[in-house]
Amino acid sequence: MARDPVCGMSVDPTSNLSTRHGEESFYFCSEECLRTFQQDPEKYADARQNSHSGHEGHSGGCGMGMGGCGMGMGGGWRGIVTHMAVMVFFLLLLRLLLG
Repeated sequence: MARDPVCGMSVDPTSNLSTRHGEESFYFCSEECLRTFQQDPEKYADARQNSHSGHEGHSGGCGMGMGGCGMGMGGGWRGIVTHMAVMVFFLLLLRLLLG
């Protein structure tokens, strides 16, 4: 697995969301991250090389504007749907427990 240099998410390197910068290939979880990288590739290429945590993060990284929420979601509808499913699960569990 590769790591998106913008948000830090693990991504499939066979994805078509990739670009080259210098001698290196970079892979992305979403078109948003690819566009962000293309606007300032030096920022993200350098940050990835100098990062201690391996997660640079960006606002909206989980798809709900919670950057770094820990859900491991990329931006877009998939992150929103996953968050909604988790919320519904916990609401139903709470309703079951409280009767």
